[in-house]
Amino acid sequence: MVTTHMSGNVEVRCDRCLAAPITPLGIRTWSSRDGALLELLGPELSWTLVDGRLQCARCAREARCAESGHRYRAWSPVPGSQLAVRVCSACHQ
Repeated sequence: MVTTHMSGNVEVRCDRCLAAPITPLGIRTWSSRDGALLELLGPELSWTLVDGRLQCARCAREARCAESGHRYRAWSPVPGSQLAVRVCSACHQ
């Protein structure tokens, strides 16, 4: 998800988990949509476009894992949060 703020800055979030790239100063922003996509889809950050939807590297890896037939374990709570996580039985990610 690419959002352009009134200031003109562009913020990006994963369409699957809503994660955003961060810096020590907070959520990373870019001056243009093209600049954001160029950096995110590059080898350093490894985000991908899947069916027109932007996914962070972790979600893209999980989607590839699921497509290849890997089986996921049950959801487990993340201590100290309201989140849950599950890992692949084959690759443990």
